Amino acid sequence: MPLRPLVRSVAVAGLLLVASATAAASLAAQGVVSRLTRDQLADYVKGEGFGTIEVQDSVTLTTRMEGWKVALTITSGGESVYAYFGRTGTRATLRAVNDWNRDIRYSRAYIDEDGDPVLELDLDLAGGVMPERIRDFLRTVRQSVSRFAAEVK
Repeated sequence: MPLRPLVRSVAVAGLLLVASATAAASLAAQGVVSRLTRDQLADYVKGEGFGTIEVQDSVTLTTRMEGWKVALTITSGGESVYAYFGRTGTRATLRAVNDWNRDIRYSRAYIDEDGDPVLELDLDLAGGVMPERIRDFLRTVRQSVSRFAAEVK
């Protein structure tokens, strides 16, 4: 008798494992992306029609968005994309940056240690996203950079 609950538990665990593997295969078949390489990200950037792509290192590339240089970095072992835009030589104030953070979603801004304004955005791929979400993220970065550059002169 004591073996019956153990056998049942092992059978349930096996079914859950098979179901999980089947679900993962199904997501992959639907084109769900849960990891990116720098080169795959470069393909998305090219697909969105951004300017020249410069490879910085194994995880980072830069491109121009609305004339501004933006760094895109693959982080967390390929499970997220980090966008960075910084300006120098501005008279940006903490108030302007705080206003940005209060009013604008999906990004964060701050004044760095040199007194320059910085804008950052992240895309979390863990759990999987559709390719359109990656393209939408790049469009959001472009729009945010353009607006941020105009607001923190």
